[in-house]
Amino acid sequence: MIIKFKENGCHNKSSCFRRRRGTKTQIVTSGEGGTRTQIVTSGAGGTRTQIVTSGGTRTQIVTSGAGGTRTQIVASGAGGTRTQMVASGAGGTRTQMVASDAGGTRTQMAASGTGGTRTQIVASGAGGTRTQIVTSGAGGTRTQIVASGAGGGTKTEIVDSGAGGTRTQIVTSGAGGTRTQMAASGAGGTRTQIVASGAGGTRTQMVASGAGGTRTQMAASEQYTVMDGQTSCPA
Repeated sequence: MIIKFKENGCHNKSSCFRRRRGTKTQIVTSGEGGTRTQIVTSGAGGTRTQIVTSGGTRTQIVTSGAGGTRTQIVASGAGGTRTQMVASGAGGTRTQMVASDAGGTRTQMAASGTGGTRTQIVASGAGGTRTQIVTSGAGGTRTQIVASGAGGGTKTEIVDSGAGGTRTQIVTSGAGGTRTQMAASGAGGTRTQIVASGAGGTRTQMVASGAGGTRTQMAASEQYTVMDGQTSCPA
């Protein structure tokens, strides 16, 4: 005897059970630009939504729910933008944007929240700027800026700012080239170094300033002339 499940539109028992495990919905070429929407396995197992070629945009949402959400947008607009978000929720958030606008910008954030934050911007603008922040919070902060501006390029680095001390480094800032380094500023002492600042060239070094004593060194801060083995200094 053949039993038909007409109320569900099924012809056998197994096919009805298969349909109850999940839902697959697909809409193809809706509109002038053409839109393709696909929803796969919606329910307790998670939801996967995909929109393809809607004015040149691809959006994908995977496993939305308690397990986290992953959103991806690819090639949206003439310049092309790629945005990706992974595992948003208590586990942290990772956002990535690639090549957004003509100059090209890449922004990446990983593990934002109690675990720390990492932000990276690469090649933003005509001059090109790279900014990186790693583990900002109680564990310390590290900030790095590379090649910002049209001049010879500037590199600024801050490492372990907080109770443990601060280290700041600036490399080749300006046409003459200046290198400034500060390490362990605070109760432990301060070390400052400036190398080749200005046309004549100046080198200043300060070590262990504070209760422990101060050592300052300056070299080649004036114009010296060497003639016949003799050194003459300006009056």
